[in-house]
Amino acid sequence: MSFIQATKIATMKKLSYHLLQFMLYLGLLSVAPSSLAQKSQYHSQHNGRETRISYEGQISLNREATDIIAMEPGAYLEYQVNREKIIIKADRQGQISRSYFRKNREMPYEPDGRLFFENYFPELIRNSAIGAETRVKAIYQEEGLQAILSEIRTLESDYVRYIYYKKLVEQALKSSAELKPVLNTVRETFDSDYYHAKLLLGILSENKPTPEIVQIMLQNAQEIKSDYEQQKVLSRLVENKALLANDPNLFFQVLDGIHSDYYQARTLHKMIDQHIDDPQMNNLILAATDKLNSNYEASKILQKIAQAITLDAGQWEAFCQKASRLSSDYEKKKIALSILANNRLAQEPAAFKSFFCLVEDIHSDYEQAQSILNFLNTYGNDEASISQIIQISTQISSDYEQARVLLKLSEKTLHVDQIMAYLQASKSIGSNYEKARVLTKLTDKQNLQDEKVKELYREVASTISSDYEYGKVMRALD
Repeated sequence: MSFIQATKIATMKKLSYHLLQFMLYLGLLSVAPSSLAQKSQYHSQHNGRETRISYEGQISLNREATDIIAMEPGAYLEYQVNREKIIIKADRQGQISRSYFRKNREMPYEPDGRLFFENYFPELIRNSAIGAETRVKAIYQEEGLQAILSEIRTLESDYVRYIYYKKLVEQALKSSAELKPVLNTVRETFDSDYYHAKLLLGILSENKPTPEIVQIMLQNAQEIKSDYEQQKVLSRLVENKALLANDPNLFFQVLDGIHSDYYQARTLHKMIDQHIDDPQMNNLILAATDKLNSNYEASKILQKIAQAITLDAGQWEAFCQKASRLSSDYEKKKIALSILANNRLAQEPAAFKSFFCLVEDIHSDYEQAQSILNFLNTYGNDEASISQIIQISTQISSDYEQARVLLKLSEKTLHVDQIMAYLQASKSIGSNYEKARVLTKLTDKQNLQDEKVKELYREVASTISSDYEYGKVMRALD
């Protein structure tokens, strides 16, 4: 093609475009908006048979689902089995035409095309959502709810069942009371966890479920095998605050059936986040942490409980038991620190007891010391806590970690009995250097004028075998 020819073609295209725009402006030409739905396709191969389905637009069927009675303008259906194919389409006026092909060659529609259609169309309906919307409305309005539920049972594809149920719930049901038989049928008919859960989530997004419906929803969720899909349904029920009006035991039975600690924990997090702060619910949440084998997931839940939920004395005791069963000292420390958050110890004496119960159960010298040091940075001026810390410090086998705790404790205001207990605790430090640090820091921070205190100080100092360290300690006392 020459340059001049190419230029002429480009110019003609440009003129045609402007002419079209001008005609639209004058109203000599109109474009109707299309209501066609997104194109749907299906392909399968099984036992030497290949099936292809492709359709677009609204297609209406007769009651028996044996024929197409109407199609919106521009809609079409293409159905192929091996090397035979039919194409049914509607023109701009909605007039339907049918074509039949064999081995890619168009053949007369009568009689082979019609026989092909009649033979395979019932199977097509069972495996596609063609005409679902009009069929659901027609059967429901003419024959009632049980008739459409019976029809859904005959469908072979979970996807198609999902579409029929969705259309039924969204567009046909006259009252929420009819949800009960629908959900009971749903529980019996789905094999796919994905479509089962998707339908339940859709229903929950459109309806505020009654207590009876919540129970049936939970029975449905119990049938779902996928931990992921099951967790999504339970979390949505929590978001809807649908559990408070119900006996929550079935909910926790379903939750217990989830094998994944991660998905169980996600649901529990959701419950705490939604502020479902009810005494019975709190007990059930605490009990649910026992089912978590993962130290990490159980710890995250217990940390959130400590920071966000109001517990009574008995629940704090149970909290400590749940935390103590964890094998990770690191996670125990994180839980202990979460109790310190939000000033829980000052507000709730039972939380104070739970904190020390948990710290005493930590076996790692480092994690135990870290827990105490964090406590002393925030609290630690009352007699009970100081006495408890001195007692716990004697359980720390590391001289360095025990010394860290006692050095920090010496910065608090101590009375004579507490200083005596401090000195007794320092006896267990084996390192001359660490013991000397602890004693000299005590003389720097506390008043050691009491004779009994001085006598015990000298007794502890005498256990230092290093002349250099012993000399420093005795000079500090003088």
